[in-house]
Amino acid sequence: MMGSLTLEDFSRPAPDQEETAAMVAAEEAETARLAAYDAGHKAGWDDAMQAAEAEQSRISEDLGRNLQDLGFTYHEARAHVLHAVLPLLSGLLDRVLPTVLRGTLGDRLLAELEPLIDTAGDQPLELVVAEGAGPALRPIIEAATALPVRLREDPVLTEGQALFRLGTNAAEIDLDAALAPVSEAITALATEQKKVLQHG
Repeated sequence: MMGSLTLEDFSRPAPDQEETAAMVAAEEAETARLAAYDAGHKAGWDDAMQAAEAEQSRISEDLGRNLQDLGFTYHEARAHVLHAVLPLLSGLLDRVLPTVLRGTLGDRLLAELEPLIDTAGDQPLELVVAEGAGPALRPIIEAATALPVRLREDPVLTEGQALFRLGTNAAEIDLDAALAPVSEAITALATEQKKVLQHG
């Protein structure tokens, strides 16, 4: 007798193939899940870095703008203060300094005259001053020397000028010329401050 022939049934997978397919599917699912996690993590990291860079850029721009505003504010404040002080400086220049300098004219004259007076002998001294300055200078000169001084007023001279002659020697004192550089410096400062205020 012949035994019966058994044929393999291919309609159902073999049990070990099912297990292998399930393992492959689980492995692929895990790989896909890890890839999705990595992609999400990378996307989140990139977004965080872009946000941090944007925030840093904004902070830097704000800081730069604030520093620039501060610089302008400082220069504007300085310009306004100097602009406010200029009338005071001009007033000092126009009123106080000429009075102070003219008050020292007698002392300056004596300082210049003393060496000449000591060597003058009998020569007459002629002192030429601005009109109206003679009465204030006469007592100072008389107190300083017994030498005869011929005091003469000249309308051409200004209050800060004096000219004196002793024999063939002559000297000139010009307080206005000494005051001119101060006046020019204040005028230059005023001009510069006007430019700063106009142009920022």
